[in-house]
Amino acid sequence: MERFASGLGAVSRALVTVDTETGVRLALVDVTHHDRADSSCWTVQGMKATQSGCYDFAGIAVQDIRWVGGAGDYLREPHFVGGVWRIAALQVGGAIGLLDCAVGALRAMGRLEAQAQQTRLMNVLMRAWAGAALTERAAQAPADPTVPVEGVVATAISARLFTEEVGLDAIRAVEQSIGLRHFEAGSDTGRKARDLAVYLRQVARDAFVQRAASHALLNDQPWGVFG
Repeated sequence: MERFASGLGAVSRALVTVDTETGVRLALVDVTHHDRADSSCWTVQGMKATQSGCYDFAGIAVQDIRWVGGAGDYLREPHFVGGVWRIAALQVGGAIGLLDCAVGALRAMGRLEAQAQQTRLMNVLMRAWAGAALTERAAQAPADPTVPVEGVVATAISARLFTEEVGLDAIRAVEQSIGLRHFEAGSDTGRKARDLAVYLRQVARDAFVQRAASHALLNDQPWGVFG
């Protein structure tokens, strides 16, 4: 039984990881058997539009699986952890989208002209712009031959963790700016904040920090140089 399966009833093929005797492999599996899907197990308050839930892969014949790549390809760096810049891109995009929605709501309420509101949201927006720039750098790093593998990984981790903090800051700022209306049923800012909060809870945060620190702080190199 696979938990956190997204796109139930909307996708015909799912890309899943499979532990094999030779290592982790990626498999493309037919998921059109709707009796195997269970959306009721998705009880999380956010990201409901992802149509997530559980899918039962038990009994699927090996000959019905299409393998993508070879054993170990999925975990190979710099494209595994080094690819978490994609998560960072979603996080910073979600943060900016939430701020934009809040601006629209405040404008409609006639509260956007307040200096305190502008300052609160602008402080987060500036950090979001910085996160977007770091994310772009992380996305370009794998194609730079001067950047070592661990440099690529450390940059991607840094972007992922920094944009997580930006997302949390955006949620807090919007709550303060909108007030109780943010928590009303049907609130657009409330829905976006819940979706973002769920997505921000990616795994292995502490391990990511330690791995990035091992490269950035323990190597004999100038700070700020990712190579």
